[in-house]
Amino acid sequence: MKCAKCGAKAAGSGFCKSCGAPIVGFSMHQAAVGGTSGPPANLEYAGFWRRFGAALVDMFVIGVPVAVATSFLSVYEQTWPAFLKLHPGETPADLTAAFGHNFLLDIFGFFIFFSWIYYASMESSGWQATLGKRMLLLRVTDKNGERISFWRASLRFAGGRLLANLPVWGGIYFIADCICAGFTQLKQAAHDMMAGCLVIRSGEF
Repeated sequence: MKCAKCGAKAAGSGFCKSCGAPIVGFSMHQAAVGGTSGPPANLEYAGFWRRFGAALVDMFVIGVPVAVATSFLSVYEQTWPAFLKLHPGETPADLTAAFGHNFLLDIFGFFIFFSWIYYASMESSGWQATLGKRMLLLRVTDKNGERISFWRASLRFAGGRLLANLPVWGGIYFIADCICAGFTQLKQAAHDMMAGCLVIRSGEF
């Protein structure tokens, strides 16, 4: 738990040892059991729709480098003429026949790798947020409201967006994940619970 006035960490005391200010959310019960039994009382959890809006922004941010990589790779592998023949209603089998397994796997691999680096590095940074979350005034924290590590952010990514890309079952998991974010007590999606994370609001518009 941190002092709201000076930012110093406070452990087992209702007052900050650095500046003497009272600690928001401290209770004698917490001190008696040797620490906090849950998230600090002053955290405001992010709701489903604000998280959804941030996800849309992040989808666009990720889509730009993926589109650029796709363009360069299609020229390198001479698959670019297939783009000119694309039309609505094509099946996965049609796309595989047009572009080939290797091209599609390369693009999918780049998408997963770039997404992992983007989410894990941004959510473990000083911002504690991706560009989308930053715009919507959200932060990713651990259960005590603290900054998470790169590897915990990676676990959060693996439990969410990585699993959501699995064939067939990924879509079902994605829906269940979204439902959890809307209805759990701490507004946690399944991947938040797996990684022991929270998504909190850091301000008002």
